[in-house]
Amino acid sequence: MANINDIKLYAQMTAQEQSAYREQMETFVAEKLSDIEHLQMFNPQQRTAAEEGMVLIASWQFARQFAADGLQYGDLEARVYRLRYYFDEISAEIERLAPAPAPAKRGRPASPATIAKREAEEKQPKLFDSSNSSNSSISSPISAESAEKLVLTQLKWLMSAELAADVDNIRTLRATASAAAERAKAMSDMHAKPEAIAPIAQQAAQATDAYQAIYERVDRELATVWYRLKNDGEYLQRFRERWKKNDVKDVLKLLHPYWQKLQDDKAFEASVKLLIQQESPEFMAKQKADAEKKKQATDIIRYLKRKDKGSSDTRVATARAKFKELEKLLGKAEAANYKPLLDKIIEENKSVQSVKSVGGNGKKKEK
Repeated sequence: MANINDIKLYAQMTAQEQSAYREQMETFVAEKLSDIEHLQMFNPQQRTAAEEGMVLIASWQFARQFAADGLQYGDLEARVYRLRYYFDEISAEIERLAPAPAPAKRGRPASPATIAKREAEEKQPKLFDSSNSSNSSISSPISAESAEKLVLTQLKWLMSAELAADVDNIRTLRATASAAAERAKAMSDMHAKPEAIAPIAQQAAQATDAYQAIYERVDRELATVWYRLKNDGEYLQRFRERWKKNDVKDVLKLLHPYWQKLQDDKAFEASVKLLIQQESPEFMAKQKADAEKKKQATDIIRYLKRKDKGSSDTRVATARAKFKELEKLLGKAEAANYKPLLDKIIEENKSVQSVKSVGGNGKKKEK
């Protein structure tokens, strides 16, 4: 089973790795997803396919914890129905992240050195432009340094532990991106060969993508906190109890810009509503009941498959009773898949009884 820590995030992949990832994801969705997304029980091959799906979505931060829990606890049948939702979200993200095609230009083509210089300048990261989440949530008079400090110190307590840890890496990633971009530009100014500049420019781009991905996750997590504080009474109560804070107006005011940025994203809002539903007592009670139901069905199927019970009228009677219980648990249509197991028990018992009723000379014993 895959270790979640060994699964690389999409934003950290090279262009070649991203291309391979997209191809693998498209193949999985086209050939495997529909075969497993509505099953209640997996055979080994279907379980392997479900694990593959979890590994694929784990390359995206918003799906990583969901995939990690599924791979750790093995409750894939209970989670597989959400795979299509995550793959739809991932497809939208990939499309959004795809670079726009450059407009056609007329006239004399630029020299390789000029092209390399332009690319290096384009990769040069801007510290806090209007698209960065930290800056988008803070009024303009605040400096870039103050804005980042606000994210790192005043907002980390509202984030998950994993995101808060990644936020600490932003400065390093930005420094890496800036240094690599400056080096690529200097090499271009010195008319270095494009193939020598390309790896440096790519390093700048990858570091930029990585820290921008963190900012995007900040947007999503903090918008989620705002929405739940406004619309999820149980979450609000837990929040108040945890932080000893009865009045959350200041928190809502601080987080409202994050929600404003995502409020028109219907898929995001639907995902938060689904999260609220899945954390409700009713949903968790249903999950517990479904798990118990699944365990009971598994125990019955295991009994029907046992070969150490021998054949007897008692065994047949017990098997019949258990099969009726299986029909109640799974429904008659699905339980019919296991009817051959019951039939086999009945036939084996008939054979045993037939042998017992025949004498050594092949004739029926006298009563």
